[in-house]
Amino acid sequence: MKKLVILLLSLVPALLLTPHLLAEETVVIEKAWIREAPPPVEVLAAYMVIKNPTDKDIILTDAESSRFKHIMFHQSMLENGIVKMRHVENIVIPAHSSFEFKPGSFHLMLMGKDKILQAGDKVQLRLFFENNEPVEVLAVVKKIEAEEE
Repeated sequence: MKKLVILLLSLVPALLLTPHLLAEETVVIEKAWIREAPPPVEVLAAYMVIKNPTDKDIILTDAESSRFKHIMFHQSMLENGIVKMRHVENIVIPAHSSFEFKPGSFHLMLMGKDKILQAGDKVQLRLFFENNEPVEVLAVVKKIEAEEE
């Protein structure tokens, strides 16, 4: 019995530190938003900043939302005066850095919306990271003027 008590007491410091360690091992998602589009447009784009405060690279592997049939990662690029998009399988966020999905660059391509979205609407997105629990993020629909891009 004495050995059991000593063992349990030796575990107390580790148990007290666990929430702190878990907090350091999570991503931080900021400025999540979706570009408003006219009603007939079925494909929208989402943007956000993902911060990785950990000591290891984190890989974003997938995303989903009950409001869309499918979400993919794309990169827009200018080639010979023509804007092109290419599908990206995953996104690597290096340790102690951040990755920004932004207009004219990387974005989440939201396909097959369930209803028309207007500025001010909020959409729940779920992001999946390799070897981690999914992360929920709330994105606000915004109307963006051309000069703001």
